[in-house]
Amino acid sequence: EPLFVFINMILNSLNAEFYMMFFTFAFISLSINHIALKKYSPYVFLSILIYISHSFLLKELIQVRAGIASSILLFGVVYLHNKEFKKYAVVIMVASLFHKGAIIAFFLYLFNMFDFKKNTLYLLLFLSIIVYFIGMFDIVISLLQSINVIPKQAELYLSWDKYIEPLGLSNPTTMKQILLSLFF
Repeated sequence: EPLFVFINMILNSLNAEFYMMFFTFAFISLSINHIALKKYSPYVFLSILIYISHSFLLKELIQVRAGIASSILLFGVVYLHNKEFKKYAVVIMVASLFHKGAIIAFFLYLFNMFDFKKNTLYLLLFLSIIVYFIGMFDIVISLLQSINVIPKQAELYLSWDKYIEPLGLSNPTTMKQILLSLFF
């Protein structure tokens, strides 16, 4: 995450207090989110209200790098929708300078290449829930780990049981996302 480190080095060279790091990154992320929502959403106030009530604390005060990366990726949604791969790829690469996890957004482009009907999407959602309940996800992850396909940093996230309690479908955010995907 070189851009994140670079900005931290600048703040450090200015002898900035620790809280200034949070303020700086929250300011960058919120500014990007505001510009993107103002540019692309017909309901700017509602979009900002939803963001603040559901994502602000987690992304801007805890997962700082992920917050900036996801705000940058928000600009890529238009390119994804319009199937402009080169512009979408640039957005992903810039976002990955803050968080390597942004690279996974390339899969959205592959998914977007197909013109799924609504019933097919419902079926995929249903199948993904079934895969979760039968434990297939854990089996696939174990298989990918055994053949060294998953990067070491990702393995840390997947096996960090000391600090992470898996909520699965009981996670309110997951439930909200499933319900919203059914209606929109």
